[in-house]
Amino acid sequence: MRLRMPGPTKHSKSKYLWFRMGVPHRLRHRVGKTEIKLSLHTLEPNEAKLAHARLQAEWRAKFQVLDREIAEESLARAPALVDQTIRQLAEPHDQLDPVIYGFLKFLAYRVVTSWGQEAYRDFNAKLAFAGEPDEADWADSGEPVSLISDDEKAPLVARMRVSQRSFETQGLAFREIATKALNDQAWHLVSPEVSLISSVTGVEIPNQSSLYDAVAEAFLTVLSNYRLASWDEHLIVMYSPSVSTPQPEAPGAVRHVVAEASAPVLSQGGRKLSEGLTRWQALAAPRPQSFLEAQRAVGRFINLFGDLPIGEITRDAALEYRDLIEDMPANLTPEKIEKKGGSLRTIIEEARRGAGAYRKLAPASIKKDVGALQAILGALANEGWIAQNVASGIRISGYSKTRKGQVNPRLPFRPSMMQALFDSPLFNGCAGQSDTQRTVPGDRLYQDELYWSFLFAATAGPRLEEIGQIRLGDIDEVDLRRAYGPGFEGTCTVIYLTGTGEDQSTKTDESDRVIVIHPRLLELGFSDYVRQRKAAGAGHLFELTRDKDGKFTRELSRRLNRYIDRVVTNDKRYTFHSLRHEWKDRAEESDIDEKLRDQITGHAPATVGRRYGLGASIRRQYVELQKLNLHFIDWPRLISAKDNGSH
Repeated sequence: MRLRMPGPTKHSKSKYLWFRMGVPHRLRHRVGKTEIKLSLHTLEPNEAKLAHARLQAEWRAKFQVLDREIAEESLARAPALVDQTIRQLAEPHDQLDPVIYGFLKFLAYRVVTSWGQEAYRDFNAKLAFAGEPDEADWADSGEPVSLISDDEKAPLVARMRVSQRSFETQGLAFREIATKALNDQAWHLVSPEVSLISSVTGVEIPNQSSLYDAVAEAFLTVLSNYRLASWDEHLIVMYSPSVSTPQPEAPGAVRHVVAEASAPVLSQGGRKLSEGLTRWQALAAPRPQSFLEAQRAVGRFINLFGDLPIGEITRDAALEYRDLIEDMPANLTPEKIEKKGGSLRTIIEEARRGAGAYRKLAPASIKKDVGALQAILGALANEGWIAQNVASGIRISGYSKTRKGQVNPRLPFRPSMMQALFDSPLFNGCAGQSDTQRTVPGDRLYQDELYWSFLFAATAGPRLEEIGQIRLGDIDEVDLRRAYGPGFEGTCTVIYLTGTGEDQSTKTDESDRVIVIHPRLLELGFSDYVRQRKAAGAGHLFELTRDKDGKFTRELSRRLNRYIDRVVTNDKRYTFHSLRHEWKDRAEESDIDEKLRDQITGHAPATVGRRYGLGASIRRQYVELQKLNLHFIDWPRLISAKDNGSH
């Protein structure tokens, strides 16, 4: 329970007002106090309130940091909890093999019985598990486990169903189930074992918690990579051809099994990181931008450490990579690295030794680099190339998904900012075509990428790169009456954002959608603009070219943000992307349904059914968009400027 104080309080032994704040019970052992008490060094009430609010914010932030530290420490304990449990179970007889064999068999039994009584009998599984479950057990077997495909079931049970049930043969067959569960991250399958680990260690492991997932992963890693002392090379090749020859060891010895399981054991671990990137690309089918970012990250890693075999990349190397990238000068392209001698490590070390300050990568950029390495190694771990993802859980200094934790958080525009933007010369008459002249009042109007991008953002909130990729063929007109019946008249214009055309991509599957152009934009001449572009033989809506990273809008983004700096605010927390945040807030205030808001902006959950369509229907969008508040724009003034200005 947290004590809540209404504001500055008096102290019996001080003339000043005081700050008091209760420490959450869960953090008292860390803070060493039950309550924070500090003098505000003032008697003036308003000054005290400001100081009190500042301290309150600071301590809440400290509590959040402590909570994160506790959570990370908890996750880091997962392998040790598994190790402690298995060794404790093995201790009475100083035998580890029977304990692991028992876990493997119990897991396999749960999976096979989940397929149902008929399948159990058809596959003659009783020879694998020494009998059939009772009728009561069948009633409680739960949902079938879909870990194994229908074609794989019979051969798998056949490998378990040997004439002589033993560690030597059945153990390897049972282990296939554990490996499948690990690769598919099916943590729910080992719920009984996680409960056992909780009981043995005395540590609470709540279901559906990150600690539960970490313990389940560590446990399945042990089962998947463990080698019974009795397994010889012939058996390992027979049952799991991808596993390399085990090193001889004393049979029956009790070992620290988690540490052992973390070592690379699969032959693919000898493949290079560059090969791992290619394999990840085939597995993940990333968006073009995501692949370019991953390619850049791998290129930097190889420059720093060489093209290491996947299995030789250690946790220390992943952490050092993070530390080096954090100190890397910004805007350091491969061409610049080559020009400076080709060694990224040398460039970073020279920058570190330099006397002056220099601009480094933003935390979000570092997160992309490290995140790409994490994604690649994670996918390869799931494929069995390596035993674990040594880059998982690496934190980036200064990076936060919350606005409060960001150096320059992206804030939504305020109503006064929206008014200032659309009252500016770009929309009401400017002095000339250059970006600077567009901030100066005049009698000219240019309806191009700057003009329409801001209007798209205000009426539908799309991402800028989505705007830049639009092809003229993606734009269509819908006859409302013929499409939706006599209750509708006229036409509406729509844009299909599918990411499937040449040079196109969307951020995620949820981003594929259709957007209805607001009727107000048609009043401003959007359809005329589209016809002019088609008549000129253009392929895209805007005259933009892709840069070397495959992006259409890098320069457009700079131009839009510079315009915002000049006519709205130069506060770095407000950028073109702020319009997207503002749209979501305004759409909510306009009583547009939340699911529809998410579908329009490309945030809708990608359910199976959702993937067959393109989100919200045109009819529903057309109706709901009439509710959107656009009063901050003086539409008659914009229409007049369009009619009177030169283009």
